Amino acid sequence: METVIKQTIQEIVPSDSLENILTPFEDIQLSEDEQRLAILEAKEKKFYRERNEEYAKKVRENHEWHIPKARELYDALRKTKSKSGNYYQVVEFNQKVIAALCLYFANDERLEKQFPQYKLSKGICLTGNKGTGKTHLMNFFSKNPKASYSLPTCRDIAEKYRTEWKYEGIGTIEYYAGLFKASQPQPFNHEYLGFCYGDLGTEDDKNSYGNKMNVMDEVFFNRYERGVPFHMTHFTTNLSGDEIKERYGVRFYDRLKETCNWIVLDGESFRE
Repeated sequence: METVIKQTIQEIVPSDSLENILTPFEDIQLSEDEQRLAILEAKEKKFYRERNEEYAKKVRENHEWHIPKARELYDALRKTKSKSGNYYQVVEFNQKVIAALCLYFANDERLEKQFPQYKLSKGICLTGNKGTGKTHLMNFFSKNPKASYSLPTCRDIAEKYRTEWKYEGIGTIEYYAGLFKASQPQPFNHEYLGFCYGDLGTEDDKNSYGNKMNVMDEVFFNRYERGVPFHMTHFTTNLSGDEIKERYGVRFYDRLKETCNWIVLDGESFRE
């Protein structure tokens, strides 16, 4: 890649100024103390990075995580509490959805037999009315035997793009479009984590240094093109299929249906 960049630049700038463009700080001199300090800082970072990697490796090799069955996930879910302090309710409108999610996140093959419209190879797009427990469910299942994931909101991602926050030297779109390496040992030995993008549709188009962008469309497009495994991409949204088409376009909707199991959580809000 660097060779290609150099060849391109050589076509448009004099060769004698090439090095100054590629390495504008080449002539900056460091004192012996500054060099010594820089080397010590680099060694310190490498020391802790290698120690953490070695620790994580030992944990993965020596620890046998209990793999919960679908029924165990169901029982554990019913013991969780909402923000209001009430235990999570399994009622008529959500019991089939919960059963499907427990089978899915337990990586149980019975899912495709009992719910043939869903596939274990896909992710989850959980849609429905406000207050029906979508976020609570996806938070609960975020540590699971199939593929654990992080839960950023689409609104926060768009805002981070606006200010172009960096993550380990990677831009916002780049960071959220890929997988990310777990920074510490994870349940079920997952080395890489997926994403559940929360509240799709609540974000606005954003400008970053003059570039206006539909951020989630760009994130999802890049994620799809990279071939990230479908089962590591999830969404929650209050939007219907038609509203997603109107907001993001047919291409986005078609890829969403290809990538994710479309699961509707109908019913009245628990918040009322």
